[in-house]
Amino acid sequence: MSDLVRTGSPASIDLVGRVPDRLIARWLARKSEHTRRAYGRDLADFGKFLKVATPDEAARHLLGLAPGDANGVVIDFCEALRQRGRASATINRKLAAIRSLVSLGRVLGIVTWELEVSAERVQPYRDTKGPGTEGVRALLSAAASTKNPLKRLRDLALLRLLWSLALRRSEVCSLDVEHLDREHGRIFVLRKAKTERIWLSAPTPTMEAVAAYLVARGNPEGGPLFLNVDRTKKGGRRLTPSGLHAIVGRLGERAGLLKKVTPHKIRHASITRALDATAGDVRKARFFSGHARLETLLIYDDNREDLAGEVASLVSAALDGEGLHGQPGEVAGESSHYREHDPGSSDPPEEAGRCGSETRRRRAR
Repeated sequence: MSDLVRTGSPASIDLVGRVPDRLIARWLARKSEHTRRAYGRDLADFGKFLKVATPDEAARHLLGLAPGDANGVVIDFCEALRQRGRASATINRKLAAIRSLVSLGRVLGIVTWELEVSAERVQPYRDTKGPGTEGVRALLSAAASTKNPLKRLRDLALLRLLWSLALRRSEVCSLDVEHLDREHGRIFVLRKAKTERIWLSAPTPTMEAVAAYLVARGNPEGGPLFLNVDRTKKGGRRLTPSGLHAIVGRLGERAGLLKKVTPHKIRHASITRALDATAGDVRKARFFSGHARLETLLIYDDNREDLAGEVASLVSAALDGEGLHGQPGEVAGESSHYREHDPGSSDPPEEAGRCGSETRRRRAR
C-alpha cells in the first residue's frame, strides 16, 4: 500500500471549512439511483483502502493531497483492485467515480487539478449472442411453472421487458407504476447515463404481462413497478438490480440452461435477434438498444455473422490454391514472379527479375 495512505502526504492541506459537509450528497444528487448506489459503494471501497471510516473522510483525504500524490494514491488503489482479481470494467467504474468526485471538487474551488490516471483497457464483447431465442423461451417456461402466483406473474413480466425492449436491469428496476402508458402501449424509460426518461413503445404481449402482474397486486396507483416477493423483511420493497440478477440466474438453473444466464445476457440475445430481424441494420438496432456508440453494435453484428471467421476462411483457402470463390487457381493480386524466384537467391524477387533480364541481354550481344 502507498506510503501516502499510511502516513499522509507532507504536501497535504487543511481542508477544514473548505470541503462542504454534504460534499458526497451534492456529488450524487443529480445522478440516477443506480449510479448513486454504485458510486457510493465505489467510494466506500476507496475509503477502506485508505483506512478511513467514512466516504466523506476519503474525499477529504484525497482532495487534501498534492496532484502528484493524489494520482499516486489512485494508481495504488487500482493496482490493489487488480491484485484482488477485479475486472477491468469494475476498476474503470471505480476510477470514474473518484474522477467525478475530484471534478466536483475542482468546480467548487477546493482543488485546481484533475486526476490523470488512465483507464484500463477493456476487452470488447466476445460473446454477444446470449441464451438465444430458444433459451429465453426456456426461461419463460421456467417462470410459468412458479407456484407463487404473484412471483410467477412478476417474473414473466420481467423477462418480457428484458427481451422485447432489450432493457438493462437498472432500467427495469427504476420503473414506477406511473411510467406505464397502457392506453398507448408505452413505457417511460430512463436510459443509461441519461438524466431524462424517454417513451419506448412496448409490444402488446409485454404490456399484457405487466398489466397481469399489476392486477395481481391490486392495481396500485403509484410506487415501484416491480417489488420483492418473499417472506423476509424485503418483501414489498422495490426490486433492486442485484435482486433481478438473482431472479434470472435461478430461472436459468431451473430451465436447465448450461451457461449462466444474466439480465445482460438476455439483452445480448435480444440485440442479436434485432440485427437478425433487420438484416443487420445497425442504425435501427441502435435506436432499439440505446447504445451511445454505433461501434458497439458493429461488434454485435460481427459476432452475429462471424464476419472475421468468414474472412479467415478466405485467407486460409489461399494456402490450398483456391481462388477468392473457392475455385482452384491463382489468388487475385499475387504476382507470378514470387513463385519463379530462385529460393537460394539472396536478391528480392524484383531485383532478381531485373538481374536475370540484364544477363540475358549481355548473352545476346
